[in-house]
Amino acid sequence: MRKFSLILVLIWALWWLYFGLASGDRSGIADNLISAIPGIIFAASVYIAWRWQKVGRVILLVEGLIILFGYPRIAEGELPFITILIVLMLLALPPLLSGSLLIISNKKPRAPETPPQPKKEVTEK
Repeated sequence: MRKFSLILVLIWALWWLYFGLASGDRSGIADNLISAIPGIIFAASVYIAWRWQKVGRVILLVEGLIILFGYPRIAEGELPFITILIVLMLLALPPLLSGSLLIISNKKPRAPETPPQPKKEVTEK
């Protein structure tokens, strides 16, 4: 589950990094770097989650929550509700899902307690 979570959020971060670099005014990647800042932040959070899982899952959850509650306030009145909903699914859902899966995958199942085994008597011949 951990690998699935990290691959999901890696695809998400790379997509937004590509989107930021490719969506500028076509005057070159260097000029489009400002558009790629969210993708760079997302990629950095994926690296942190990959390297340090405990810190990374918190960062991914916080990132997802900031987007979940912040984007509708920014876009309210500017965009139709369905557009806001689609953007939230593309921006907020992957880090929230990944952070949640990382938390779930960290919980180790407790081993069932086995009843004590009777001691075997050793007989000598």
